[in-house]
Amino acid sequence: MKRGFTLIELLVVISIIGLLSSIVFASLNAARVKGRNASVLAQVQQIKNALFLASTASPTGKFPGVEGSWQCMKSSGTCWLGTYSGNTTLMNALAPYISRVPSPPNAADSSLHMYDSYLYLPDYNGNIGSSGPGTYIIYALEGPFNDCQGYYAGNYGGNLYYCYHLISGL
Repeated sequence: MKRGFTLIELLVVISIIGLLSSIVFASLNAARVKGRNASVLAQVQQIKNALFLASTASPTGKFPGVEGSWQCMKSSGTCWLGTYSGNTTLMNALAPYISRVPSPPNAADSSLHMYDSYLYLPDYNGNIGSSGPGTYIIYALEGPFNDCQGYYAGNYGGNLYYCYHLISGL
């Protein structure tokens, strides 16, 4: 009598291992996405707190930044495919309250242009979704759009989308 496994038995075991590993990799990827989204939401809260502290310390009581224009939450360069510029004045106003404005988790991936910075507008006078005039941050997330803790603004194809977050009404 021969000892050992038949070819069929080996193939069945290999296919079961392959199936189990693909399930594990899929769940790991979902966990990574949730982790990056949680990081973005925590960073938005951190920025929001710094903006409130800066407005409280301001003699005018207004949020810092250039009124009437969207701006990148970084000192220099551009963001969102070069559409918006950084703002040194804004970053200087926030410096006492936040050591550095964090970059989104995927900032290094140039294919994800919406992740390279947060966008900020201190005084929007129109309506965004059900929110009225106010101070807004735009941030980007991955996955289903119901993760937005603000107003869902749009999809950039696949599972990339961005959200408006009302910081304070005017």
